[in-house]
Amino acid sequence: MDFSNHNDPDTFNFREHPEHYRIGKGEEGVFRFEPYRTELLPLLNYQNAASAADSAKILFAKFLNYLDADDFPGADMARKYLQMGFSRSLRHASINFTDKLEQNSAQDPSAIFYELYQQALKHPRYQSLREKHEENYG
Repeated sequence: MDFSNHNDPDTFNFREHPEHYRIGKGEEGVFRFEPYRTELLPLLNYQNAASAADSAKILFAKFLNYLDADDFPGADMARKYLQMGFSRSLRHASINFTDKLEQNSAQDPSAIFYELYQQALKHPRYQSLREKHEENYG
């Protein structure tokens, strides 16, 4: 992540300056990029199947809202929060990754997040905005 153009990435507004947003790997930046951290972190809940289902649906709706607004950093951060919901719910349950994917139960919090995370990754508008962002900003 390149923060060379501003002093504090924890308070810098990436919605106002998307040119400074770098995609990074995996969940990188989920606790740093404002205003998205403030908007998305309170929505993340993976403690049980009911709360995970609600959380994943709300985060995916935010993802779609960011896409509708052509806000790639916001959409990418919402995608990262879906990914984090998946990975954290796996750790929370202490169950093997492959077993969880094979289960794919509606009662499994990680499966709920994983399904919507995959939809976000494959969403054509997301892919288009990501490609445009990478071309324009690296």
